[in-house]
Amino acid sequence: MSILQAPVGKGHTVQSVHHIARICCTPAASKLKRETSTSTHWQTADPAVLQTLRTVVEAGNEKFGHGSHWIERRYTADDPSSAR
Repeated sequence: MSILQAPVGKGHTVQSVHHIARICCTPAASKLKRETSTSTHWQTADPAVLQTLRTVVEAGNEKFGHGSHWIERRYTADDPSSAR
């Protein structure tokens, strides 16, 4: 049984599961970059997107220090654009 067919409870099944991801950074890094947020918008995370996010995180950690940037991932049954 795939995750798309797995029971969710009381006769319901997941119709569509999305793997979503975003880049997060520490408040100190956000301030240095003159950004008002410590994270990017959620996006559907296919392998190409995840590789791009990894590259951006590596660059951010090189410039602002180890651990200043990371990738946050979630699974959602909702439309990924609705995760904020």
